[in-house]
Amino acid sequence: MNEGTPLTLIEAMANARPVIATEVGGVVDLVGQVVSIDAESGFAICERGLLTKSEDSESMACGLRQIIEDDSLRADLGARGRDFVLRNYTRERLLADMTQLYGQLNTTEPVASKGATAAPETAAGDYRARLTPRV
Repeated sequence: MNEGTPLTLIEAMANARPVIATEVGGVVDLVGQVVSIDAESGFAICERGLLTKSEDSESMACGLRQIIEDDSLRADLGARGRDFVLRNYTRERLLADMTQLYGQLNTTEPVASKGATAAPETAAGDYRARLTPRV
């Protein structure tokens, strides 16, 4: 399973909660580089969270146990995760990224669907008229 960049992890990290997740999609980027691997239990301790292999419920349980029992690790992962999110996932960055995306979409000429033609008298900015099928 691939979730891309999981918002639930970003939200947990923003609230200084330690995270554990499977090694899929954008999760790897969120938790950072591997610091150590518990070969016996099968999970990896990373800079900002714990990783397990996908579909490995036993290593997930071992990692959860580690977070529960190790107060220092739990606090450290939570603090580093929060710092990372505050540096990289601010509201301002989100707004800037969305503004840039919409700016690009606004300047890109849409591809008309089959049978649709643009009305010559229509302003270039009115996408509804450009995509209205003509009979």
